[in-house]
Amino acid sequence: MADFNCRMDIPEAPGLNTAEMTVGREAFLSCAGPWPELGQEESLAFELPKEQNHVLKMLGAERLSGDTLKFKITSYQVGDWDLKNVIVTDGKTKVDVGALRFEVKSVLDPKEPRQEPYGLIGPLSISIPLSWWIVLGGFLLGLALVAALQVRKRLQRRRLVELLESHDSALSPISEFHRTLRMIRRDSPVFFGGEFEKADPIQVVADVEKAFRIFLLRRFHLPAFTWSDGALRKALKKENPHVTDRMALDVKKLLQEFASAKVAAQVEGRDAVQLHEGSRRLAEALEKAGGPQR
Repeated sequence: MADFNCRMDIPEAPGLNTAEMTVGREAFLSCAGPWPELGQEESLAFELPKEQNHVLKMLGAERLSGDTLKFKITSYQVGDWDLKNVIVTDGKTKVDVGALRFEVKSVLDPKEPRQEPYGLIGPLSISIPLSWWIVLGGFLLGLALVAALQVRKRLQRRRLVELLESHDSALSPISEFHRTLRMIRRDSPVFFGGEFEKADPIQVVADVEKAFRIFLLRRFHLPAFTWSDGALRKALKKENPHVTDRMALDVKKLLQEFASAKVAAQVEGRDAVQLHEGSRRLAEALEKAGGPQR
């Protein structure tokens, strides 16, 4: 293993303690040493044991000089971590930059005492109008709905983490999407201009849709397999200000075209090819406009 000198820097962030790594907080890892020839910075990723996949995540990379690479990183797992071998890879070449030790804390304060609600001091002897009870009932119903939405959101986030783990890859989301499209084009006779079975275009559309939803899931952390097309469009625009209204609408339209193809009696080969190319162009536009990867 070549000698590398790596230093972690944690930028200031409002509401967070200085130089304290917490779950989801972004930091920078600068590593200086004898770097070999590697692919483009966007193709780089950390390679760690499966049980440590969420301990250290690369969000981006930048070459500062010939011997120094700077990585934007985060962590999704609480603990005091002593990583013995941190591997940087572009999918082909692997570079061991050595050991890295850091602590990740929860954003919740375990020492904060639980607030107990105050009870009634004594029995009420005042007659309360019926309208007040109606208002109180509406207020309590509203609180129950808010609590239910919070539970639903928490369950969706848990499901999202499970989906991210099941579709994890050393490649970036856009690189993985391009690779899948190349495999679909290579394996399907629809793209060769000759004869093909009736089911071949339908299979191409299904494979392209799955690849595009995985791209949305990994690139923007959206539950692309469970939310409706309209909900995905709204969340994509709301959580990613760099994505235009037009792009978010194009995502909804593309997903609707996938849905229409599923129920069609027959899918033409040219339609499958157009969906293949359209999804590629839209994914590349989203990648370019989507801002830093989370």
